[in-house]
Amino acid sequence: MTTSIKDTVHGYIELDDFEKKVVDSPWFQRLRRVRQNDVCSFVYPTMLTTRFEHSLGAMHIAGECLKAALEDRTSSGSVRGFLQQLGAELSSAVDVKQPLDALALFALRATRMYGALHDIGHPPYSHLIESCYTPSDIGVPGGVKDRWHETNGAEIVQSLLPQAVAATGDNADVLKTVAHLSSKGVKTPALRAIKQLVDSVIDADRMDFVLRDGRNSGSDFGIYDLRRLVNSFRIHVVDVQGTVQAVAIRPLSTALSAIESLIQERYKIYRWVLFHHRVMQSRALMSYVLAKTSDDTEFDRRQFQAKNYVPTENPKPGQKAYEYVLLGDGIVDQHLDKHLRRLRALKRTLSVDEQRLLSALKILILRDNLGIPLWKRTDEYNGLRERDSFETKLREAFQNVSPPPPDDRIRSKHGSYANWVAAALARAGHSHEREITDAINSGCDGTEWYLLESPSFKPAGDDRILRKDGSGGLRPDNLSDVSSIASAVTEARSRDVHLFAFCFVNAPVTDAQAKQIKVDGRKRLAEVIAAYYQNSEVVRLDFDPPA
Repeated sequence: MTTSIKDTVHGYIELDDFEKKVVDSPWFQRLRRVRQNDVCSFVYPTMLTTRFEHSLGAMHIAGECLKAALEDRTSSGSVRGFLQQLGAELSSAVDVKQPLDALALFALRATRMYGALHDIGHPPYSHLIESCYTPSDIGVPGGVKDRWHETNGAEIVQSLLPQAVAATGDNADVLKTVAHLSSKGVKTPALRAIKQLVDSVIDADRMDFVLRDGRNSGSDFGIYDLRRLVNSFRIHVVDVQGTVQAVAIRPLSTALSAIESLIQERYKIYRWVLFHHRVMQSRALMSYVLAKTSDDTEFDRRQFQAKNYVPTENPKPGQKAYEYVLLGDGIVDQHLDKHLRRLRALKRTLSVDEQRLLSALKILILRDNLGIPLWKRTDEYNGLRERDSFETKLREAFQNVSPPPPDDRIRSKHGSYANWVAAALARAGHSHEREITDAINSGCDGTEWYLLESPSFKPAGDDRILRKDGSGGLRPDNLSDVSSIASAVTEARSRDVHLFAFCFVNAPVTDAQAKQIKVDGRKRLAEVIAAYYQNSEVVRLDFDPPA
């Protein structure tokens, strides 16, 4: 028996009985409360996509891609080789029947389930919260660069979902396989190929959210030929003397127009929607508020650790699972509301830090007295012809630094000093952005203060597509070698704004005053960054680590 869910992007999405059980579980239902694009709806009101419908969409597309590849009659040898290899990889972990039709069905079910559960561990406000706290902050293993929502997701799939849906037999084996796919160490060829259907460059994750976010943002972005792209997926197996060395389940070059459209539309959504300067301001303010209220014991960061909700010591099975359902965006909203009320209720004179925190909360919640972006256009940011651009101010500030930064390397690797600085500030696990912000704010009086935001984004990245060779077979090629548009989008991104900076003042200002604040702010920020760079050898190496 199947259940149909009506979706704005894909029409009807069909669920089998076990998939419906998983979707109905509290772990999956929580995703209704987690927005896909954190604070983007603060600027684009209809950008209310949740992880719930996106996960259903990713499940649907992942299954359709694999189905197209399995049903292709022209590559039956590769299909057979993939299924035999998958059976060998699964034999030690799950009880999968060896007939190829059974393996094909299992592969399809596991792929769909991995697509459905790939975001199951996301915290409220998604990547924004994840960027504020390290794995050690919330109590999960991992380095500072690790995305801990993946650790959470693997824990949920491995330890919690099987209990919630009473998974046995093949259903339990599907979840075991998905738990393995959710981990980092997927090295065997067939399982790695399945993982890449959801987690690569041309994958079900991006194929869904580009369409969905483009539509929900109210823009004209996100349109590409999904059906042509899905139907082009094929299987390619590299077999050396009876040993499978590699498996690829990738699209054909005949769908290059759809692939290039996907890459272009994703770039447009990031540049014009997700990286809109007011969205970046909201992210910076939210990060600032969470940092400044980190001593609030009622907002324990360890509540985001999925393992805390294992119902082993609970008299009511599943009780803690239902507590986890409450961890949606609303819990962060309540945290912000509480501190806004607290600060507004204080009768005494607020300290400078309290005034800034109150201002940040009023902007986020009440849209009161928005900040002034130090630049919006690329010529204000990294333009060399603009006398007052951030790039010009940076170069002037670094003229007095000893030893000077590697100018030739900066130009060849980053294109500009502005993007060189942005790359350093965006480097995961470092406190450069916070320390530079503290430094510039320490020199300000109570009337103004600054925040920075340095998002990271690769518009194309490395991926492979399949091309027909002279003998009628298939061979994988690098996307960047086949598509000039993919390379052009990467080049276009190198010229974009990579770092956002904002000045907040306590009173309304005229247009002329705002213009002067921008010029003065760029100069001040550039001087603080140059002084910070000169501070120590460790900082210099962090800014541009050895090649």
